[in-house]
Formats: sequence, structure tokens, C-alpha cells
Amino acid sequence: MRIGIEARRIFRAKKHGLEIALLETLKALQELDTENEYFVFAKKGEDMNCIVFQTNFNLVLVSAFTELDWEQFALPRAVANYQLDLLHCTSNTAPTSLSVPLFLTLHDIIFFDAGLFEGTWYQNIGNAYRRQVVPSAVNRSTKIFTVSATERKRIINRYPACESKIEVLYNGLNPIFKEENEQIRRQRVKNHYQLPSDFVFFIGNEHPRKNAGNMLQAYLCYVKNSGSPLPLVCPNISQETVKSILQKSGDEQLLDHFYFPSYISFADLPVVYGLATVFLFPSLEEGFGLPIIESMACGTPVITSDCSCMPEIAADAAMMVNPHHVEEIFTAIQQLTADRVLLQRYKEKGLQRALAFSWAKTAQQLLEAYQEFTQNSRQSADINLTKDTYGT
Repeated sequence: MRIGIEARRIFRAKKHGLEIALLETLKALQELDTENEYFVFAKKGEDMNCIVFQTNFNLVLVSAFTELDWEQFALPRAVANYQLDLLHCTSNTAPTSLSVPLFLTLHDIIFFDAGLFEGTWYQNIGNAYRRQVVPSAVNRSTKIFTVSATERKRIINRYPACESKIEVLYNGLNPIFKEENEQIRRQRVKNHYQLPSDFVFFIGNEHPRKNAGNMLQAYLCYVKNSGSPLPLVCPNISQETVKSILQKSGDEQLLDHFYFPSYISFADLPVVYGLATVFLFPSLEEGFGLPIIESMACGTPVITSDCSCMPEIAADAAMMVNPHHVEEIFTAIQQLTADRVLLQRYKEKGLQRALAFSWAKTAQQLLEAYQEFTQNSRQSADINLTKDTYGT
């Protein structure tokens, strides 16, 4: 097989969910498959050393002036040069015109729910672009992957005709996410990000669906109702945002309870998870919710939402709350931070739940889908050749 994989942003310095998922899948796929030929189409970036490709994985660097130009014009031109059996577009969108069959990873369709001006200008432009491109990509795809059964159902509700070609492909868990017992490393990471000894951890950003507003209100309730509240570490929330909230409620004196470290590198993230007492993930909507299992694997109990895909991914290993109810989030924080027995119970459940996910499983399922498609394509070609030869 000659397989193309779209990996546009894999070399960006600050990777987020989609780039991390693709990077880990590629690493696992390399270990699994040394026979088929792969062509990885990407943009040059600051982190070119994040993966070393084996001999059957060919890196094709594609340049363009804009993101739209890269996907809609530069990528199809590049793909046409390699006689591929298929192109797998991995980040929700795809070119509107391709010379080869399309496989699509549609992580979620949350962008259809987002308001026109809910996030940053960059997020709003991205959502508008996805709304235009995704319907066509879904219709033209030979195969579609999504990352949870919850999201599969949502996609089918919007696009009933795609039901027979959409498959759940769970995200995996990098082996670096585990309990870190080396005290020297723990201390180094703690010092580097200037972290407190014990803390509540929130890694979400200020996009409305990450529910930072309700999370912050719940945390303030916890601070006001606890004798010795743990500080909150929130690397993706700006100090200005928190100051504004505190000023409105007249609680400016509580700013010292908040820590705003810089971007936490992927290599250090497992240690930060492990240093935390509780991990907060009260998101309103997710396609998968990778931080849930990352935190669990590092031995940190999780508070997450009772909606979207979170119950599917966390099972009974996390404390569930209604993310719309500040009182429930506050109560969960208070209970877990005050009850060491309960904390240990959720830690043990989380460690066990995290074992269900691996990138090796993801890569194996993906390879089987590639192989099934090419086998079916060859069988169809043989049948057509027989018809042409014998006139039947």
C-alpha cells in the first residue's frame, strides 16, 4: 500500500490535542508496520525533531501562504505526485477536491454548536472554515473515524448517510503518562513552573466549552468555604481574566490562590499531573477528553462532567458533576480535597481505567482499516477486469 497521511501542524512547537493524537498515532504505526509505504504531508515548523521517521515513512514538506491555501491547493497538488492508494486527513477537514480516496478523522463536530463569536478570532475563523468544509468531506470520504461512541452518534444524527462508513477509533495514552516517583525530577519540574506543593489543576483554556467561568466560580466558593484551600494552577487562563472576575465579586485579595505558569511542555505534563492533588475537567463538550485518562494514568483523581463523552471515557473512575452547576463542581472539589480515603479510591480506579487506552491499539485498528480498504479495492478491480475480459 501507498498511504498518504495529512499532518499539517505536527511540527508546531506548542502542540494541542489534535497534533498530539496524530504524533502518537504515527509513532505507534511506525512500530507496527514496516512494510507499507507512507507519505506524511506536513508544514515545516519549530519542532522538526519530535519524530524520527523510519525508512518506509516519507516526510513530504508542503509550503503555502495560508492554512486554507495549504489544505485546498498545495496539499492536493503534492498528493497527485505520489500515486497513493488513499489519503488520510487527520484533523477534521480535507481538500474539496482530491485525486485519491479520502479517509477522514473527524474528532468531533462541536464547531457546529459554537456561537459565531464565542472564542478568539482565530477560533471563530477556524469554526467558520470547518462549517464550510466538513459537510463535503463527510460525503466524499470512503472511511470516517471519530474518537468516541458519543461523537459517532452525534455525527450520524447530522449526517445519517455516513453511518455505514464511520468507525470509533479511541485515542490512546502515551507511556510517559505514569506515576513519577523520582523526587529529583518532580522537584525540578515544580521549581521550573514555580508550582505550590499541593494544588488543584485545570488545564483548559478560555474557550466557552471548556467551562472556565463556572470552574473559577466553583473554585472561589471552595476557597471561601475551606479553612486551608489548595491553590489553583491554571496555565491556560490569563491573570487578567481572573483579576476581572475577582474585581466584579470584590474578591481581589484572593488572587494569591491562583498560579499562572507558562505553557507546560508535553515532556513535563505527566509530572505536573502527578504533583496535583485533584485534576479539574468540567468541560461542556468534548470529542474524547484526552486529559482525563492522562491524569488518571499519573495517579491524580479527576473531577469531570456527566455529559458529552466524559462518562464514556472516564467510566466510574472519575467524580462526575453537572458542569452547568457551580455548586456541584464546588462540592466535588471540597469532598475530594478533604477526604483522603475518597481521594485514594478515585486514584486507584483511575489508574485501572487508564490501562484500557493505548496508541498501539489505535494504530492496529487504523492499519486494519487501511488493509481492508485496499483488499476490497483490489477485489473490485479484479471483478471489473473479469467483466471487461469476458463481457459479463
